[in-house]
Amino acid sequence: MSGVPVREQLFNVSICHYNHLNLFHHGDFSRSFGRTFDPSNLEVAAPILLERSHGNIIFLTSRGEVSLYSSGLLDHDATWRWQLSTGATWSNLPSPSGMTENDVIPTHKAFSLHAYDPKQVIIAGGDQEAVVISPSGVLLASSDLPAPLTHALILKDFSGDGLTDFILVTSGGVCGFVQMRRPGALFFGTLVGFLIVAIGVILVSLHLNSSNNGKPRSSSTDYR
Repeated sequence: MSGVPVREQLFNVSICHYNHLNLFHHGDFSRSFGRTFDPSNLEVAAPILLERSHGNIIFLTSRGEVSLYSSGLLDHDATWRWQLSTGATWSNLPSPSGMTENDVIPTHKAFSLHAYDPKQVIIAGGDQEAVVISPSGVLLASSDLPAPLTHALILKDFSGDGLTDFILVTSGGVCGFVQMRRPGALFFGTLVGFLIVAIGVILVSLHLNSSNNGKPRSSSTDYR
């Protein structure tokens, strides 16, 4: 909807169990197995927009379904791009008295993995797991949560290394997850760089040698 009060409907789409073949990724079926989801208790986190994405809107349901739609510019329609079933599920079932205690606050944000990086990824967190997803719908990382969150994940570089870290607030305390660089990946990248330079030097040397071999040699004549 748009406007306050609502003036018009922007688009109407389904964000629950889109009938496609890309559901149940990352072993999420085993995590969700045994859980009963009452459609009447289905919750939806606030949708988010990816910066510089030309109207890509991401939705997250309490069943862990992450969906991306591209909104139309000229018509009131949206195009389905992908849906991923994840372990970022949560449930706020009411108690017998009708009240809910210690509500789980889901996390649904777009952020950059590196400081000053214009590219954004998606993080979705429930009561047991948090996942990081690329704008194309690829699962990049996942992590089990020590306890259900009472506040949305805080995304800050508290280690000062230029990488975005994660602060979790639960009913039992506060803990942090630090994003780590992989030394092996850096070494491999450096090794590949050296190999490319070495191959370039060898090719240039071979080219120079072939050019020198193709030139006629000047003969010297002794005059007496």
